[in-house]
Amino acid sequence: MSTKELLEDSSEEMFASLPPLKWSKDIFDGLVKNFKFLDSWGVRYPEEGQTAAHAPTGYITLFWDYFSEGNFRLPATKFVLDILDFCKFHISQLNPMGMVRIRHFEFFCRSMHIEPTVDRF
Repeated sequence: MSTKELLEDSSEEMFASLPPLKWSKDIFDGLVKNFKFLDSWGVRYPEEGQTAAHAPTGYITLFWDYFSEGNFRLPATKFVLDILDFCKFHISQLNPMGMVRIRHFEFFCRSMHIEPTVDRF
């Protein structure tokens, strides 16, 4: 068996074994309440069959992990926005672990009384 065939087989097995995401309206409502989303932000629960890749026009997809693991908050800090702008990323293109790295750097700088900047990052 070639290396290519081995990689294809192992990637199929890996994706086949991933459990489906368990998401519910109750979990969504808890996120909105716990993180104090403003009504004016117009947050909405995805409709049946919608995916993160298909946010309605005028909306963006934010992942639970941004908030729970990455300590992301809305409105975002200027540093987070500066990093996204510098890297030419839309927030929906940044994975939750990327958010963790950005926020940890920001927390470290602030704990040392250093202003976090793109250049320092």
